[in-house]
Amino acid sequence: MIPEVIIAALIVAWVLGGRPDRLADAPIKHVWLVGVPVLMYAISWAACRWTVIGQGSWVFGALQLAGLASLIFLCAINRKIPGAILIGIGVALNAIAIASNGGFMPASKDAVAAALGQDYLHRALSEEHFRRSFMTADTRLWWLCDIIPKSIGPAIWRGAYSIGDMVMSLGVFIGIVGLSHVPKLTRRGARD
Repeated sequence: MIPEVIIAALIVAWVLGGRPDRLADAPIKHVWLVGVPVLMYAISWAACRWTVIGQGSWVFGALQLAGLASLIFLCAINRKIPGAILIGIGVALNAIAIASNGGFMPASKDAVAAALGQDYLHRALSEEHFRRSFMTADTRLWWLCDIIPKSIGPAIWRGAYSIGDMVMSLGVFIGIVGLSHVPKLTRRGARD
């Protein structure tokens, strides 16, 4: 979902007279925090792959949530940037769903089948790490989980998405369009 949002936002920003090159000068504080969830995700999945920890372990969930917490913190300290609050709310909604479901974001089987096809669903159900990620009768806060199918676009962009994903996407769109219209500061502090 995010790739299409970025492309659409860049086009809208350009059509509205914005300058997408201004994104490079965005005054984002502590941008390095974006790498924390990527690192936590990689560590948790690698540890599962090498059976250091199990996917159902509290360590796996804690690593996932630590990464999301860093994104929420990043959005909070950059709340004056257009869209940052919405991105933070979307991440928080996903974190709530993940925390409520043992460190996983459960996906609806129907949404996955609608987005990726029945063959994909059957293959996913046969693999342990995917099977744990599907919604069951025990899924908590199902309405915050991945229940929205997206079946258009390239295969790598298809999937099941959550309300949190939608809110984050809206924040990303607003951020890109908004920041492309913010005048760039010159060395003397004047705006061009």
